[in-house]
Amino acid sequence: MYEPLETFLYQAPSLKFLFLPSLKTKHRAREFKFALELKPSHKVCRTYAAAGVDNGVDGWGVGTVLYGSVKEWVCQGRKGLRKFRNFEALRREDRFDLTDYVFVGDTGELDVQAGESMIR
Repeated sequence: MYEPLETFLYQAPSLKFLFLPSLKTKHRAREFKFALELKPSHKVCRTYAAAGVDNGVDGWGVGTVLYGSVKEWVCQGRKGLRKFRNFEALRREDRFDLTDYVFVGDTGELDVQAGESMIR
């Protein structure tokens, strides 16, 4: 769980002050938010916060969580589009376009498609 933060700090330790809460766009259906919501007490949130403290970056952890829907669970081919649309929603919140983003994905659940859409 610590790898993204530790890897960055190893490569650029002088940039610690740039960290804002991370974005965790865990693909969870909003229809099941009552059971799957990432609250501050959730293990994932606690682990991200601990990673920040352990690496001297207080306040680092899970930021905005953007949920998907059951549609993407049923129609797996829609996951890339959902991730891209969530990214667009996040950018709309930054009205003055002051934030740079780093998309960290893997080869599963259409992360490549989402990333390609983001750079277009």
